[in-house]
Amino acid sequence: MTSIVLANRANQRSEGSLSTEGIHAIIWGYISQARDSWSKRKPRVHEEERDRFETVAEAATRAQIDQVKRYKSVRKANRKHTKLDKRERGVKKLILHSSRPEDQKRWRRVEAVLGDLGEHGQSSDDTDVEVEGSALVTTEPYGCRRFLSRILADLDDNINELQSKIAAQHGKKHLAHPTQTCRQTEQKTQPKAIIRLP
Repeated sequence: MTSIVLANRANQRSEGSLSTEGIHAIIWGYISQARDSWSKRKPRVHEEERDRFETVAEAATRAQIDQVKRYKSVRKANRKHTKLDKRERGVKKLILHSSRPEDQKRWRRVEAVLGDLGEHGQSSDDTDVEVEGSALVTTEPYGCRRFLSRILADLDDNINELQSKIAAQHGKKHLAHPTQTCRQTEQKTQPKAIIRLP
């Protein structure tokens, strides 16, 4: 940018003769000013009225709205990831613990469907499987989602049932609500409650 300013000095009728370092300092001043104006709670150029800056109150309101949007976005992404992770682990356990070949074939098909859906195919809201009275809300038409919703609800029921059986065999009580799993250590944040204590 400094070389462009020096090359166009005559055309732009720039008065005085600034050194290269001086022009460089001015340009970096503009860049840092622009960067600072986008920082949190600092006034920016008003979105609708481009000829003025935001007031402090408008900047604070915008910062709060941005924070809420970010929180919702992160929560939705985490929820989808947690759901997919729980279902993938669960379907692998179902395949492993299925005694009949028909059941294994069925769960392998569901596993393939889960792989195709990925994270974006999971609902970000509570389903009625996890929270009673909370409806499944999707952006897709109900007719497109209806069949998959039944398959995934059936999968969730079977996973919870299998986990309860496994927990009962080990003398632990199964907690049906989803748990967070650390990606590095594979440890769950919610411990199982041991039953049958003396």
